[in-house]
Amino acid sequence: MKGRIALALLLCLSLILVSGQSLKAEGEIVVIESNSHYEFGRQLSFRLEASSASGITQVILSFRATGDATTTVERPQFIAGPSVTVDHTYSLQGRYIKPFSRIEYWWTLSDAADHRLTTEVQTFSYDDNRFPWQSLTGEGITISWYQGTEAFGQAALDVAIGAVPRISADLGAGAPQPMRAFLYANLSDLEGALPPTGREWVGGQAYPELGTFVAAIPPDDRSLSTMKRVIPHEITHLLVYQVTGGALGYVPSWLNEGLATLSEELPDPEAAIVLETALSQDNLLPLETLCGPFPLDTSKARLSYAQSASVVGFIRDHYARQGLAHLITAYADGASCQGGVERALGVSLEGLETQWRASLQPRNKWLIFLEKAGPWLGLWGGSCLMTLLFLETIPLSIWRRRRETQNESPTDEAGAPSDLPG
Repeated sequence: MKGRIALALLLCLSLILVSGQSLKAEGEIVVIESNSHYEFGRQLSFRLEASSASGITQVILSFRATGDATTTVERPQFIAGPSVTVDHTYSLQGRYIKPFSRIEYWWTLSDAADHRLTTEVQTFSYDDNRFPWQSLTGEGITISWYQGTEAFGQAALDVAIGAVPRISADLGAGAPQPMRAFLYANLSDLEGALPPTGREWVGGQAYPELGTFVAAIPPDDRSLSTMKRVIPHEITHLLVYQVTGGALGYVPSWLNEGLATLSEELPDPEAAIVLETALSQDNLLPLETLCGPFPLDTSKARLSYAQSASVVGFIRDHYARQGLAHLITAYADGASCQGGVERALGVSLEGLETQWRASLQPRNKWLIFLEKAGPWLGLWGGSCLMTLLFLETIPLSIWRRRRETQNESPTDEAGAPSDLPG
């Protein structure tokens, strides 16, 4: 009897458990599969498989890339039901996503029983997979390239490692965060990774929030000189971002690009010519106009870079590195273009421009000659003076000797020598 009662209790308990599991299953939305892939520069593709006993009625896809201020929300088309498969393609035509950024995405699902499920965030790296990259890493810097030998990559890494302490000294920067550089073999390949800004002259682009920059450096006989110009330039942008704590948007273009251009190990020889020509033709750009983005026009852009480097060089020479550090601190605190100069240097933006322009004006040739030849002229003048003094002492010495000789010889009253015949 007791055995029958125990068996009945077990059967009842089993029915309760099965019933509970069935109720739970009816209330669950289950994600079976979620993945993604992309075609660089063309489209992002997302796939989802899910089920719900009540029938899935709504699917929402959300995603955002590193540094994006907003989240993209998509409502894919699908056939509602207990089991759904969603394939959604997002076109990148008219939408730019920074290369080598991380993309986060997640799904939000609802069913007919008003149950709601938001999946965990998934991520993937939006690398430029058009090319077979190879990499070298040293001292927190990773150099990637796809054309050229390992010696090419090592040369680029050496330039980068050597540039960091030199640039950090100007910026007053501490230990740098990790950096990545992706070197394209030509401008055409690079353009496929850049936004369509109309700046065809751009040979590199920094993405400071990613700690990454891209640049076109062909593996040819001029590659080393190109590296010494481009790599320090782009590294400067990354370090300025780090020093300002991400407040790069407040840093004027003339300061940001001026620091970067001035840091180039092999400066562009044409920059001096561009600046001198603009000065002689009175075509220098007002410094205030260089607070924002540089002009799209190639010639004006080149002048903007040359002029900015000259202004920053003037500040470094006349206000020292502390002046530059104070400027960066002011802008990191959110100062305006004009306000940062006034706070850091104690002069208005217009006053700074006046000082800088005055330093460019040609000086009197005789003053320049005297300034350069002054020490040698001083030595020559001193030698002449000593010679003149020496020459003046000779007649006096001869006269004194003659007087002494006359006093020592016997004479008559008239002073004539006594040994002469009478």
